[in-house]
Amino acid sequence: AIGLPWEGRPQTEVRMAELEQLPESELWPSGSTSDDTALTLLVAEHLANAGGLGEPIDFLRRLSERSGSIQGLGPSTTRAIQHFTATGGVDESGSDTNGAPMRALPVGWAVPAFTDAKRREWTIALTRLTHTGREAITAACVMSACATWAIEGAHPSMLSEIADLEAAVVGPDTNVARAVSAVHHNCWAPPVEGITLA
Repeated sequence: AIGLPWEGRPQTEVRMAELEQLPESELWPSGSTSDDTALTLLVAEHLANAGGLGEPIDFLRRLSERSGSIQGLGPSTTRAIQHFTATGGVDESGSDTNGAPMRALPVGWAVPAFTDAKRREWTIALTRLTHTGREAITAACVMSACATWAIEGAHPSMLSEIADLEAAVVGPDTNVARAVSAVHHNCWAPPVEGITLA
């Protein structure tokens, strides 16, 4: 709700004093949450109902059934839903947009910090349903690792190190790994033109 009015806008347009006022945007009323919030809750629901990872395709089935009520779905998720509806299978086109990391938090919340392999397995299994590209998978694993350690009470500086290590393990030659490393070393700045879906 805080970030939605500023999504896709250049940094120069973000007015910090207005963040907590939850301004409305062109498409969304004040206080709205995005598709990212809806999908995060959907992943949490899937994990709770399955008692764990369950059958990942069940998440895609549930997502397809509910997609009509989720405003703002991104291009990768939309394409994956259309492909699943038409074929019953997973789209393998290599999508690398930000939807994957945006919904990876519940995996980190559900898997203990000492089980990295299990957390990665669950994250990748649920990510690949809509985002099969290496950048998206790396970003999702980084996000779930941070979520796991945040539950354990990790200090923000530790989360930066955890993110850097996770990206180096999952996708060492990705743009995500380079960006996360720059964050960890305090030398990252958002692009002037704003953050894209990629």
